[in-house]
Amino acid sequence: GLPPAAHVCSDYKLCIWPPPLDHADGSVAKRLDAMNDERLLQLDTSARRDAEALFSGQRQLGDVVVSFSHFLPRLELLPEKRYLYFPSLAKVVGSPWLGHRVDRLSPDVHIFGHTHFGWDQVVAGVRYISPPVAMPRERAQRMTTVATGDFPRAAESAGETPEPVLIWGEATGFPPKYEAGWSNFYEEYAREPEQVVVLPDYVADMYEWDEEAWGPKHEVTGWAGKTPAWRFG
Repeated sequence: GLPPAAHVCSDYKLCIWPPPLDHADGSVAKRLDAMNDERLLQLDTSARRDAEALFSGQRQLGDVVVSFSHFLPRLELLPEKRYLYFPSLAKVVGSPWLGHRVDRLSPDVHIFGHTHFGWDQVVAGVRYISPPVAMPRERAQRMTTVATGDFPRAAESAGETPEPVLIWGEATGFPPKYEAGWSNFYEEYAREPEQVVVLPDYVADMYEWDEEAWGPKHEVTGWAGKTPAWRFG
């Protein structure tokens, strides 16, 4: 069967939260999100008023807003479960409170991480970028779905320290879209959350399939006529 999130995510074992916080019910994510508002209380009256306006999505002429989070504010920034080695990881990559926070802020760009998938996509008017370094093994096995533009591919091949990914420059503004395997894949193909049977081979190989009950496994293995995501990077 499919391993539950608690068995594949070390956070469940390595993080201990004081009661009544419990990472199983979302209270930890809610509490951490509330700390954004608590920080405003440390500002003087004028600065707090400006920050509150910013947090609510208000802008002054010329404002450039870039926000950051480790976790994902939207599920659309993750490959669908059937494309993941461990489908339950979709349960531990973000939270509704983070999503609501970014929705209210309405930044020009939001930078996120956690997944080790390169990403550059506009969703609901916000540009989302994830430029992961990833693990050496991941870079060796699937660089085209790790890389965001040339990062960190160019440095990996040359053995040099990679140049940081440009998010915004005072002289140049925001950069052109970065090529990234999975976000390019979803620009080509719509998400199909109702499809839960056909698996790519790298996932299907990890799980057993009762061919006597459900038919040949090869008939539900593959990309269902789609170009694999790794070819888009």
